[in-house]
Amino acid sequence: MKTLKYKGIIAFVIAVLISSATFAQNTSNLLEKGTFKVSGNCEMCKKRIETAALTTKGVKTATWDDATQTITVTYKADKTSEQAIGKNIAKAGYDNDHATAEPGAYGKLPACCKYTRDKK
Repeated sequence: MKTLKYKGIIAFVIAVLISSATFAQNTSNLLEKGTFKVSGNCEMCKKRIETAALTTKGVKTATWDDATQTITVTYKADKTSEQAIGKNIAKAGYDNDHATAEPGAYGKLPACCKYTRDKK
């Protein structure tokens, strides 16, 4: 009788472990990586752009490259999108492929961060 009880407990524990491993694999598949253009000039821009991206719910990593004027982000696709990340970056004053910064946000940037804006 005790052996049957222990076998039942062991079977239950194994089932829980297998279902946990399956769940962990499914959630990791939700991470997406994207790259898009973001205008900027300097190390201060880098910090501001990356911070704006990282404050978007669901963003895990953000790296802006001055040489290519691009940001690479890793984010949870079920929480956010590149468009939402781009909007947050624009709110910080930086034009990008997904959103244009409002004149007021651009105007608040330090002098060294005022990149040349495209005429639209």
